[in-house]
Formats: sequence, C-alpha cells, structure tokens
Amino acid sequence: MELDTICAISTPLGLGGIGIIRISGKHALLIGESIFRSKKNIQRIKPYHLHHGYIVSSQGEIIDEVLVSYMPSPGSYTGEDVFEINCHGGPVVVQKILKEVISKGARLAQAGEFTMRAFLNGKMDLSQAEAVCELISSKSEAAMHIASKKLHGALKKKIDNIKQGLEHIMAQLLAHMDFEEEIDIDYLEIKQKTSDLLDETTRLIKNHDHYSVFVQGAKVVLCGEVNAGKSSILNAILGRERAIVTPVPGTTRDYIEDTINIHGIPTKIIDTAGIRTSDDEIEIIGVNKGRELIKEGDIICLIFDVSSEPSQEVIDLINLKPKDKIICVANKIDLPTHKKISSLLKELEKKGIDIVYTCAKTGEHIDRLVNTIGHKLLGRGIEPPEGDIVPNIRQAENLKQAKQELNDFIRSLDQGVEIDLIYTHLESASRYLSEITGEISTEDVLDKVFSNFCIGK
Repeated sequence: MELDTICAISTPLGLGGIGIIRISGKHALLIGESIFRSKKNIQRIKPYHLHHGYIVSSQGEIIDEVLVSYMPSPGSYTGEDVFEINCHGGPVVVQKILKEVISKGARLAQAGEFTMRAFLNGKMDLSQAEAVCELISSKSEAAMHIASKKLHGALKKKIDNIKQGLEHIMAQLLAHMDFEEEIDIDYLEIKQKTSDLLDETTRLIKNHDHYSVFVQGAKVVLCGEVNAGKSSILNAILGRERAIVTPVPGTTRDYIEDTINIHGIPTKIIDTAGIRTSDDEIEIIGVNKGRELIKEGDIICLIFDVSSEPSQEVIDLINLKPKDKIICVANKIDLPTHKKISSLLKELEKKGIDIVYTCAKTGEHIDRLVNTIGHKLLGRGIEPPEGDIVPNIRQAENLKQAKQELNDFIRSLDQGVEIDLIYTHLESASRYLSEITGEISTEDVLDKVFSNFCIGK
C-alpha cells in the first residue's frame, strides 16, 4: 500500500528558539527541495547532513533562514523518506512554512500518523509505538523510565518469549493430535510449562496493578463538612493560594483541582464542596459531584474540624472506600477538641484507618499528610525495580484475557478433557498476546492507540 506524503509541525506551538516541520512520504524530498534554497547553491541535499539555507515561498519571498535534513527510506523514523525543516520557533513562521509545504502537495498529518507509519513499516511494534506516546506525556521520572524500557523493546521481548513458549507447547500438542499412536506427550510436563507461562503473564499484570500509578497518576479527593478546612489544606499542600478561603460555610460549591508530584507520582488533588443539606441548587450539584469524585478517587482525605461535632452524613462517607484508601484528617488542632470528635477518631484508629492531625492555618503536619498520601499510593513504597516492565491499560487487559485462557487450559487438562477440545485455549492466549505487540491488530485498535498522540509525532 502506497501512502501519501504527510507533514506537520513537530514542536509545540508557541514562542521558542526552534520550530520543526516534518515531512514524510514518497515525495518528501521533492517537496522539501522545491521550497529550500541552499546558501552554497548545492544541487542535491545529501542524506543525514544538515544544510543551511532559506525557505522560499512560491512568490520567491524568503520566509526564514533554516537548517534542513533528509533521511531516505528505510533509515528514518517512519521508514519512509523524511525531510525536516528546522526554523525559528515563532508560531507565525512555522505556520507559514507549513502552508508552503501543503501547497506543494503534502497532506496535514493526523494525530500519531508518523508513528503509525513507523509501526506499519516495521520500524517498531505496537507496544513500542505506545511507549513513544507514554514517553512524551511522562509526568514523572518513574513514568519516563517505564516508557523508555518499553520503547527499547523490553515488553516486546517479554511477550515474544511467552509466545515462543506457547508455540512450543502447541507444536507438541499438534504433533500428538496428528500422530497419536507414534507420539506420546507428558501431561505433567505440558502442565508445568503452561503454569510457568501463566506465572510470567501474572507477573506482568501485577506490575501494571502496582506501578501504573506512576504513569497514569493518582486522584486524591479532599472531602468533609463545610468549613472543615478542605480548601485551606489544598492551598497548604500546593504551597500557594489555589482555592478561595473564607469563614463563610459553603464557599467551595464546585470542585477545584491541581496537580503536584508526590513521591514521584503525578497526583491530582481535588477539593470538593462541603457535605451538607442545602436548598441551593448550585450547591446541591456541587455536593453530588463531590460524591462522584469520592467514588473515583484513589485516596480520599476525610477532613474533620476537631472543634465541631461531626455529622453522620460525613461519617458515612467512610463506608464508600476500603480503609486502606482513606485518610482521616483531624484539622484545626489549634482549637479545643470536641468530645464526639475525640471518640470518633479513637474508634476509627482502632479500625486501622490512618489519622493525621493538622492545622492548615499554620501548616502544621501538612508534610505528614503528604507523606501519608504518598505511602498509600506507593503501597510498598518503591518505584518499579530495574528489570520490571509495566504494561499500560490496553496491554494489561490483553494479558488478563490471555491469563484466563491459560487457566482454562490447565483446568481442562486436569479434568482430562481431550486435547483437541482444549487446544483452542492456547490459540486464543497466543492471539491476545499478539495483539499487544500489534502482530495481530484491527483498525479499531490502531485508531484507539494512535488517537492519543499529538499531531507531529
């Protein structure tokens, strides 16, 4: 299949020192040379060299002084002919040059289309293509390291090893089915080999469950009664005045959010409307939205004003999450503690719920609260070990489906079901694994993967 020539701005739009326009496809060099004038009057652009000159419009106007490079197929990012223009980074300049490129016959690239072409041309597998997007969108060093491993083929290698093991087992079973009288199989050996592959698959799934928070980030929801100090705690955690704070109950009617890095995890802190009964339609919407966010949150910080009697409505929020997802924040410790609050906190402590005593007004123990959030998010308190690979959501779902097929195969083997009836479980497991690397893929899967990319990559 011959693809048309595409182009895009590959650097962020905005003021900057350098802007890059990338052209990829059969006519990339022809288009590039048609608008480039070398300072040295060279006749042809030499591959893998930088050439100094000017981009000139169809009317002969010099648009900008540039450096250009040409990377012929297959030795380029996309595997096609690629021509890149390095110009000054002002948005007017790069847009003007892009228009000239389009006027010469190139088409504006879709999101992720350069990387999709790299995948289609065999420059990388699908897991590596996804890693490109993950690397670009990394919000922490841990996320960057996770993506970098996959970009360099670590997940592909692991999946290929599991698949090779499966194919070896399938070859033994096929030989037995075709030549049953001549070729025997050791069922215990087959079961052990399959169990080993199941363990490898399970390990990858566990890595996703435990470490994906470094990539996807986390949501921490601040909730509680009106005037408990939720907005003050948000401001104290962020170290700046993000939310409006007043003595008037119900100041926060909608939710407010901001993102910080906690122990290497990109963490969204969300301040919600105070929980109370109200006749105000706007406030009711805000409270209901807060309840939705509580259900979605990875951690909820249930904030109490220690000087006030707690309402049952707020206490009941504790039942919305497992105790390891809850932190009770006893705020305003500079004030006398209400007897009922004191009793409640002792009761919660006995149940194993973490309690942090703070004074948002002075900032006292806010660092302790942040550390408690971090430890809950991390679980074991560590980043992925050096050799561990962390699949993304799509990859983990395929691994779970492959795991189910392997479990079904082992269970059926134990039950004595005929090999020709359970062989399909191994075929299905192999197919799910192939979808991870893109060896088998559908148009819908590719569209979903590459739609998450920026235009220009």
